[in-house]
Amino acid sequence: MKIFIAGASGAIGTHLVTRLVARGHQVVGTTRSQAKTGPLRALAPNRSSSTRSIPTRWPTRWPGPRPT
Repeated sequence: MKIFIAGASGAIGTHLVTRLVARGHQVVGTTRSQAKTGPLRALAPNRSSSTRSIPTRWPTRWPGPRPT
């Protein structure tokens, strides 16, 4: 099964990816930076994988008061 995990390099996402890959699932996930993809790719070294970095930024100008 192909499964998408947002925050795959986070505390919970890492554990999910590990278990799902071990069970033979194809996992697609997001990370905050390209540097965090290395440890995730190492979980399945024999499988073909590709990474794509999508920049995520907070807006430079908030439409209202800044959140605290």
